[in-house]
Amino acid sequence: MSAARTLEQSGIKSAAILNDQGTELVDTRWVQSQGLQADQVVGGCFCCLFSHLSMLPCA
Repeated sequence: MSAARTLEQSGIKSAAILNDQGTELVDTRWVQSQGLQADQVVGGCFCCLFSHLSMLPCA
């Protein structure tokens, strides 16, 4: 969170990519409540899905 805030203070967009388990998405909701864009990787771990995720268009 502190690295993301430092980047944003420098004018660099940042976001958190989380791998919450379960239906509550506690980490994702907490990060969003802190004012940072966040989303979660579902269907596997981030490292296993990175090559697929890196091909997605940026929002």
